[in-house]
Amino acid sequence: MAKNLKSKYWRLELYPTKEQLERGGFAKDYDGSAGYGSLPDNWLEILEQTCLPIAISPLHDKDTQPDGSVKKPHYHIVINYPSSNTTLKAVKERIADELHAPAPFIADNPKGAYEYLWHKNSPEKFQYDEAGVIHLGGYRVPLTSDEVRLLKGELQDFIIENGIFEYNNFLDAVKSQFGAESDLYDCATVHYGMFNAYISSRRNELREAMQNSRT
Repeated sequence: MAKNLKSKYWRLELYPTKEQLERGGFAKDYDGSAGYGSLPDNWLEILEQTCLPIAISPLHDKDTQPDGSVKKPHYHIVINYPSSNTTLKAVKERIADELHAPAPFIADNPKGAYEYLWHKNSPEKFQYDEAGVIHLGGYRVPLTSDEVRLLKGELQDFIIENGIFEYNNFLDAVKSQFGAESDLYDCATVHYGMFNAYISSRRNELREAMQNSRT
């Protein structure tokens, strides 16, 4: 196991106990041939206490093997850490080990990992109810790189159309018009370097134009 792996988004699979499944009336088609998990009864509380943004799938109790037999029932979870330098070792020791889960793995495609919680993009698999996804810690659905690119273009147009020449005015205007919880405001703050440089360049261009007009 490469313990030096680092990422912002991580995935885990959680396996309930036989008793937990029976209490919930789940996995009636599962024959127990692959065994059961040892998920603590307070697993949801453990996740809540991390205060991390986490998305939890509905129980996957209808996934099947190639031979048609039902797979060992499990949950998928996606964890969004504040830092992209979060190590596998940290995720394993802080969360996976506490939940008696297999080793965590990186969510290379965060949005795809989120949508896999109910098999949105896997029509050949059983389709779970998206409404059954649980969000903890203010989890927000991650954007794809194409979606971020479109937001950047929209914000660039916003700067031009509103004659903005200071970054603080830019943030205030985006927050006022779209709200602090919007993807646009998030993009404007996360990509501070890009927008600050762009606005500064516009300001310098205006200053030079004004100076040239006086000569």
